[in-house]
Amino acid sequence: MHLETIERLTAEIAGKERAEIESQKRCSQTDLNLDIFKSIELITIQVATGKSNSLIISGDAGVGKTRTVRDTIESIGMVEDNHYYFASGTATTAGLYEVLFKHRDKLIIFDDCDAVFNNEDSVNLLKAALDTYKIRKISKLTKGNTFDSTQMTEEDISMEFERTGKLPNRFEFTGQIIFISNLPESKFDKAVLSRGLHLDVHLNRQEQFERMREIMKKICPDVDEAQKEEALHYLMEVTTNYPTKFDMNIRTHIHSINIRANNDTTIDIGGKEEPVWKLLVKKYLIKSR
Repeated sequence: MHLETIERLTAEIAGKERAEIESQKRCSQTDLNLDIFKSIELITIQVATGKSNSLIISGDAGVGKTRTVRDTIESIGMVEDNHYYFASGTATTAGLYEVLFKHRDKLIIFDDCDAVFNNEDSVNLLKAALDTYKIRKISKLTKGNTFDSTQMTEEDISMEFERTGKLPNRFEFTGQIIFISNLPESKFDKAVLSRGLHLDVHLNRQEQFERMREIMKKICPDVDEAQKEEALHYLMEVTTNYPTKFDMNIRTHIHSINIRANNDTTIDIGGKEEPVWKLLVKKYLIKSR
């Protein structure tokens, strides 16, 4: 093969490799720049409008996962207890089954209901409800306060429930589910995650800071924006440089804003005038020895 041909082929190969590397870099940068909360908004709408059956949102606490979901579904005109049902806190297997039945044709939002993962029966119910089938069959085959709904129509099941107050031992679930959890992705049963769409929220310090800055536009509306900004910067400083009882999140930010807004005086500490609000924020956040 002539030297010129070899050089030409070598140059072409090198050019293709450079183009591929640049393409990978652009893809990587695009992925890094995707806003996780915008993704939550878009997929929440997809689930709320019945285009997908379920969404699991896991990860960092106190960064506004629940607020984002609720603001999004309300922005498209959905009203709580009319178009969707919001459940939070401890959920027993019986309680989970009842919620799924009573709201079987609606959007159900489970927030901070991680106790369901401590019970195998609850996990199996959740798996069935999260699945990709349009109609999911939910069953409770243990004896209890139920009636045999085998071969009963939807109307018959509803009438029997209204008459007796008992739940059917099986029913068809056609609703949608959004499950919001502070558990990291690694703590979830893979079979649960595989049933529906999943987004994991994990922010670094700078991302947390920017997230708090975005959220503070909507919270504490009576407080001056400059004071909110002061509170946020000081919260970042304290949680970065001291061992604290709580991380930087929406709750600690709200407390810090309220402390800042209601304490404008200074106090003499060792011959130096210190803002009272900063001392109170530190007292609230820093771990005692």
